[in-house]
Amino acid sequence: MKLADVMRPAIRLAEQGFPVSEKLVREFAEEGAELQQFPVSRHIFLNDGKPYRTGDIFRQPLLAATLKRIAKKGPRRVLQG
Repeated sequence: MKLADVMRPAIRLAEQGFPVSEKLVREFAEEGAELQQFPVSRHIFLNDGKPYRTGDIFRQPLLAATLKRIAKKGPRRVLQG
């Protein structure tokens, strides 16, 4: 399979997101102190300080964009710039 084909489901999931489960809400809460340390992790995993609730949609558009670049150019070309 081509790399782009293999990565397509991950790209779709990062773009479209998925409903946050009760378990994931608990895990984010348990790791909250560590995730608060960095602006990027706070933004992604702590919803900019507003806790995710069960059923919220968890999306990662920056991850989707990175995965698209890798799928298009290959991992070596993306790392080289």
